[in-house]
Parts: sequence; C-alpha cells; structure tokens
Amino acid sequence: KAQLVADGQEMREIAALATEASATMAELPQRGAESNRGLTRIDAGLLKLKTAGRSMQAALLKMEQMIDWLDNRDPNGVLNRVVFRRIADAGVHEADMQAQIKAGIDELLRSNRADVTKDGNKIYTAPGLIDGLTGKPQRFTKKEMLALAGNMGNDSNMAKLLAGEKWSETAVRDFLDANMTKADWDFVAGLGRTLETLWPEKLAMSRRLGNTNPEKIAPRPFDTPHGRYDGWYWPMVYDPARAQDVAERGAKAGDSLFENIYTRANTDTGRMNTRNENYARPILLSLDVIPRVIKDEIHDIAYREAIMDADKFLSHPVVRESITSALSPEHYDQLRPWLQSIANDRKVDMQALKWFDALAHGARTRATIVGLGYRLSTMLVHGSSAALESIAEVGPVWFGKGLTDFSNPRNWAENRDFVFERSGEMRNRMNEVDRDVREHLREIDLRLMDTTSSAVARGADLMKAHAYRGIAMLDMASALPTWMGAYHKGMAPEAQGGKGLSEADAIYFADKTVRNAHGGTGVKDQAAVQRGPEFFKLFTMFYTFWNHNVNRLMDTSRMALDKNTWRDSSKASTVIMRFLIYTLGIQTMHGLLHPKDDEEGGHNWLAWAGKEFASAAFAGIPILRDLSSHYIGGKDYSVTPAASMVDAIGTSGVDAANALTGKEVHPKVLKHTITTAGYALGLPTGQVASASQFLWDVTQGKQQPQDTTDWWNGIIHGDMKKH
Repeated sequence: KAQLVADGQEMREIAALATEASATMAELPQRGAESNRGLTRIDAGLLKLKTAGRSMQAALLKMEQMIDWLDNRDPNGVLNRVVFRRIADAGVHEADMQAQIKAGIDELLRSNRADVTKDGNKIYTAPGLIDGLTGKPQRFTKKEMLALAGNMGNDSNMAKLLAGEKWSETAVRDFLDANMTKADWDFVAGLGRTLETLWPEKLAMSRRLGNTNPEKIAPRPFDTPHGRYDGWYWPMVYDPARAQDVAERGAKAGDSLFENIYTRANTDTGRMNTRNENYARPILLSLDVIPRVIKDEIHDIAYREAIMDADKFLSHPVVRESITSALSPEHYDQLRPWLQSIANDRKVDMQALKWFDALAHGARTRATIVGLGYRLSTMLVHGSSAALESIAEVGPVWFGKGLTDFSNPRNWAENRDFVFERSGEMRNRMNEVDRDVREHLREIDLRLMDTTSSAVARGADLMKAHAYRGIAMLDMASALPTWMGAYHKGMAPEAQGGKGLSEADAIYFADKTVRNAHGGTGVKDQAAVQRGPEFFKLFTMFYTFWNHNVNRLMDTSRMALDKNTWRDSSKASTVIMRFLIYTLGIQTMHGLLHPKDDEEGGHNWLAWAGKEFASAAFAGIPILRDLSSHYIGGKDYSVTPAASMVDAIGTSGVDAANALTGKEVHPKVLKHTITTAGYALGLPTGQVASASQFLWDVTQGKQQPQDTTDWWNGIIHGDMKKH
C-alpha cells in the first residue's frame, strides 16, 4: 500500500513527492562523492576538516533556510509545502487553541476569583480520609481540595481515585460537602467544561490518523449541598511521589525524549488512549499541573500529523540521497533532531530538572528580564535593525508599498486587522521576538493559567510579561509593512515571472519574508545551536537576532557563489544590498544606538569598515561572537550574559561590606544595588538602574550633561559618555 502524506488540501503518494523534490535538488550544485577509505594522513585530515566545517554550518542553519535552499528558493516548492509550511500552520493552530482555552480560564477567574482564593493559605483536614504515606488523617491545601473535587466529575476518575488511595466515596463526599462552597464547585465545574472543549479536536485527529477512537470519558451528574452538577472531564495524572512505577515510567519517558519518538508524540498521561480500568495509583491532587496538561494536549493535537508526515517524507531514500548530494550528510542529520525538538517542545519543560540545569535556567531567566525588560536601547536596536533588514529582504520598492499602507493612522487598524485575519503567525508574533523572551513568556503564561494564584502574584506576572512588549511593538512596526509589501509582491503578476501567487501562497510568502527579515523564535525557527540543555543555552542568550543574521549572510554568500546571479542585474544588486545591510548596515545601526567614546577618530573609513566586517563575520557564531566583541570591539569578555548576574551580586556584596566598614563604595553603587535586586527577584530593573544612577550622578555633579545627546545616553545607558 502506497504511503500518503498531505500536500495542501490533497493526499499524495510520498514516492511522487520524492521524485518532484529530487528533480528540483538535481538542479542545484552537487557535492562530489567522498570516500573514507584508502586516505593518506593528509587526505584524512582534510576530510575531517571539511566534515567539521559542514557540521558547524548545519548547526547554525535554521531549517527554513535549508529547506529554501533545497527548494531552489521556491516558497511553493515541495519541501516547503510538505514540511515547513505544515509545521508553521501547526504552530498557528496551537497558538489559536491556547488563546481560546486561556480566554475561557480568564473568564472563569473573573467570575470566581474572590471566593475561590480567599482561603488560599488554609489547611483542611479530612478525618475520614487516611494519608497513605503517614497513616494519619489526610490534610489538603485549598488547591488540593479543588483538585480532589475535580476528580469527582466522572466515574472513571472517581473509581481510580478511590482505588489508588483506598478511600471510600462516602468519606470523600462528606469532606467535600463540609468544606466546598458553591463558588468552589462552580469554579471546578467551569474548569472541567473548559478542558472538555479540546475533545472534538482530539477525536477529529484520531479519526484522520485511522486510529480506533478513544472512549470518551463520560461526565456523571451528582448532587452537592449547593445543588446538582452535570459532571465533567478531568485529566488523569498520577502522583510519582506516591507510586514507584509512576516515577519509573516518568523517568523512561524523560530518557526517550531524545530518541525518535515524535511519530507518536503523545501526552504523558495517555489522554488519547482508552483508560485501563484495572490500573489505579494515587492521583496527583494539584491544580498546578492543569496548565501544563492543557498545553501538552494542545501541542500534541496541533503538531502530531504534520511531524509524522514530515518524518515519513524526509526518511524516503530518494529524498535522503538528494539532500545529502545537494548539501551534505551533516545537513541531512539536522532534520530529525529538529522534528524531535518540535514534538517535545512542551514535554521537556515537564521533566524534573537536575539541580544544575535548574540553576542555569534560573540564571538565564533572570538575566533575560533584567537585560531586556523595559530596556529602551534594546527596543530601538531591535526595531531599527529589523526595519533595515526588511528592506534587504522584500526590496525597497515593495517595502515602500507596504509602508504606504500604514502611512495614514486612520487606516492603520484596518490594515493591521487585514494582516492578522490572514496570517496566524503575525497574530501571535508579539510573543516571539527572542528565544529567551519566548521561553520566559511561556513560563509566565503557565503561571497566569494557575487558576488559584493570588491577585498579587498575577499582577507581578502581568508586569513581567509586559516588560518585553516594547520590543515586540517596535518589531511589529516594521513587520506589518514588511508583510504587506511581500503580500503585494506575491499577488503581483509582474513580480512572479508573469503569474501571481494564489492568496494562500502569497500569505505563506509574506510570512516567510517576515521570518527572513526579522527572524522567528518558535521552535521550528531555531537552529541546532539554539536548542539543547539549559547549560548550553547560557552560551546562546540574546542570540536569536544574530543567528538570523548569520543565516541571511550564508544565504547571500550562496547566491553570490552562483554564477547565474551575476548574469541578472536584479539578483546581483540584491546580493550587494543584502551584503552591505547585513554587515555594515547592522553594525552602523548598533553603533549609533550604542555609541562608544570617540577614541577612534584618527582611523580612516576603510579601517572602520574592515573592523565592522570582521565583527559581522563572527557575530552569528556562539562563543566566537563574545571573543570578537572583546578583541575587536574592546568590550569586557563574557562567555554568557548571565555572567553579569554574578558580577552584579559580587559587586553589591563588596559595596555593602565597604559601607559597613566605612570604606568608599563604588561610584555606581545605586545602579549595582537596583540591578542586583532585579536579579534576585526576577524583576525588569535594568533600565531603571541605569537611569536612576545617571540622575543621581547629575544631582551630585558627577555627570554634567550639556545637550540632548548627553541626556539621552545618560538615561538609556547610565553614563552620558556611554560604556
């Protein structure tokens, strides 16, 4: 039986699609065959060097860039259609489902918060229920009591709860009847109904995959002192702390995350499978697990089919051979880990982190919010750089056309809605301007879905979430015109060799253009060097823009090496424009917004250009970017931005010791203190610290700004001379 995968709206045989892809890749320059036998020592060394070089390039490449190369830059090529476009669409579907569920939870919180959280710190004791670990009467927090009530909404959960804990239904009901208010029951029932909304999506996916439909967990009506409730679905999550086999299964699942499991990327609790009624263990009575369960289910629903089809297509021998011939085996070897990272994007967060990884993760999160949160210089650098690169990608003419659509404020909202209605990626782009920002916002989003967190905690999380909004807004200021310009270009016959794209293809082309111009931080958009364990991520902090930049430089270099490019004046001018923008243009933009002391005034412009070209060459390579900033740019060396946290805490400690012993403190003691507080509390204090130190210095006469530039540099950077 022929294997089929989705290609747009139709199902097609993989063999036919492989033949189409192979024909396209055959038009590309082919890599000569290399034998690993009969090599002299020199030849063997050269082969190792070439292999290492290809491996490094492949690790830096985003998969979309590789797929565009393999499709010969055709956005409607077979690899784009069957692989990347479907992955991108799955990301949009996931974001839309999350927004729908989150809206339901937010509404539930608005109507029940005051009553449900008022006894949040109270401990409830159930004399009729015995704790299986201690043998004493069971104690519950408010959240645990609500989770217990949630499991009473259907026969399956109730039976497993009673069997796993060895409790009686009467004792459970007596405890809940004595302590649950009507608001509590309404809240639990509402949460159960919200979880139920995912069922049609799960069932539809199961049918498309040809699986036996899982048995739906039927709600059951029951009475309480506050009235009758109709019952609800509730996820079944067992407690690993109370059952060894549950812990062992979790450990095995954690180990298998790095194996080829994405064709069966399922949620950890088996919610797509019919429950084994003979299996019962103590249930994890925690509302904290609900947001993660929801996100895991949504991720599985959104991505499962796309990943399975992509794997089947990319594993076809003809496709594999064509990719290794057009690029290299090292490039092909990046595809499967990329699919795994997408399948397991949510699951990785659910595994218990080792202490060291937890430390690294905490350092990265705190360094991100202090370094980027409400930071004016970062907003301006990102916004201006993205706008400049938009011109390089869509071209000045089409970017101008897109900009015209947003030139009149009266039409701005209408054109924004035009874009958002057509592009799910643009609707959800505000949360994806940087990998570290995206991951921090994801954690905040999980906490905001905690249905019983206090108003103070939610307020603090909302403040942190908005800390990155300025960066996102300036990104959108040029992303929207870029998208609109690319959309017009895709729909215009004269821009597509005499035939315009369909609207669906023009939308995908516009999404791709924005990703090429501004970068993307969804897991599908991350190169191998951006993925991996927490410790490794410390070395690629604030790196999303520069990885995007090095991808565009590699793409431009590939175009420049194609002799046909220089026979076409339009392509040749594009290569020159891109090369200048992605090197001198970006370095100049960063220099304007991060000015240095004028100590290089005697250098001529050729020396300056050479220095900037060298900086641009290393800026997209982890570790080397930090070394080049030190040796070429004269900056203090730091292998990771998280190291600034250690430096700030250490300096504040010295300041405190000096103050206590009557010694002179550091001139920037105020900045150090505020910054250290930000690292300790996870608050966006970086910009506040710089501005406060400058204003304090002005009042003390230590800095004397003379003009607007001095004030600007002082407020933004803390020193009017800049660092």
